Amino acid sequence: MSRPIKSKTENKELPKVEEGSKPLPKVTDTKKEVPETTDTQIPAPKIGNPENCVQFGDDYIEIKPTKLKYQRDRTAAAYRILQQISVTELLALQDGLVDPDRSSDKVLFDWLIAVTDDSDLVIRNYDKLDSETIYQCLKIFCRLNHIKEEDSKKDQAQMTD
Repeated sequence: MSRPIKSKTENKELPKVEEGSKPLPKVTDTKKEVPETTDTQIPAPKIGNPENCVQFGDDYIEIKPTKLKYQRDRTAAAYRILQQISVTELLALQDGLVDPDRSSDKVLFDWLIAVTDDSDLVIRNYDKLDSETIYQCLKIFCRLNHIKEEDSKKDQAQMTD
């Protein structure tokens, strides 16, 4: 047979509040104005390593080591062309001289996609870029992918022999 369980508060007496010990707060109809908000904007922290960042058209980006997929399809290898000739000369070359399947403009465009790994970024900013930005990307690209200038010269010498 089960017995009903007594509540712990059944046997205890509730404390009585003595008058005068603590005054009860008065309720009023007074309304306080809500404080105005301030739009203090805290700038976002800089991304990644500042040595690897570049102003890319309208965007500030961090260049990271190049993905293997761009190295395997030889898109990333266009850095050699940029080390040998200026962007102005590259873009002035006739179609098919650098790559039989792509114009020199397309070679540069594809290389920038490989460097940034963001085709939308390159499409959005391609016409806004200048040679200085491209050479900053080249410098960072070579450093991050462990391409030394002397290695490039050795490869070029082997190609001409």
